[in-house]
Amino acid sequence: LNFVQKDIVKKSIKEAGRIFMVKEIASDYDIVENTARTYLKKLVEYKILIAYKKGRSVGYIAPSNLREVFKN
Repeated sequence: LNFVQKDIVKKSIKEAGRIFMVKEIASDYDIVENTARTYLKKLVEYKILIAYKKGRSVGYIAPSNLREVFKN
């Protein structure tokens, strides 16, 4: 994981149920939206975040059992 992804994981563990949006990540870390989307999709592949459709955009939510995921 890169710095941005690790930071997202830290925030996810602290705030279970937090929703991350591509525009928010792009703005917070001064990266383009396509890169932010790639980072978030990779975290979904690792089962760290859960993607869901919200209208035309996709949101990424931190599951409440994230601490248990890392313990296993």
